Amino acid sequence: MQEAKQGQSIDSLLDELEQTLVDERRALICVDAETIEATSLRKSALNEALLQRKSEIGNTHKNRLSAMHQDVRHNLILLVHAREYVQNTIGLLTGQTPTVRPYAKPFAEAVRLDLRG
Repeated sequence: MQEAKQGQSIDSLLDELEQTLVDERRALICVDAETIEATSLRKSALNEALLQRKSEIGNTHKNRLSAMHQDVRHNLILLVHAREYVQNTIGLLTGQTPTVRPYAKPFAEAVRLDLRG
């Protein structure tokens, strides 16, 4: 991956960010730590480049960023699951009992509702 260049257009930076999110998603699915780290660094560099050019970001760019929001959330969910997978694997290898994280538990017990009145 190339460094974010000062002269890149906002559209080019956003294209690169979209591709970085795709690369990150693939790495998270494969639990490829090296690529996950590389995409994290790349996202940080792109974020910094976009922040430096914040005044140039128009509505079209904001719409693209909003559309990427779902991809970011999806990758975050994959990251949480990858982290759990790695921690549970380490736990199995070291003889520790895998732990269930609070975010992995249901928020509430199932409740049956009577909607007939």
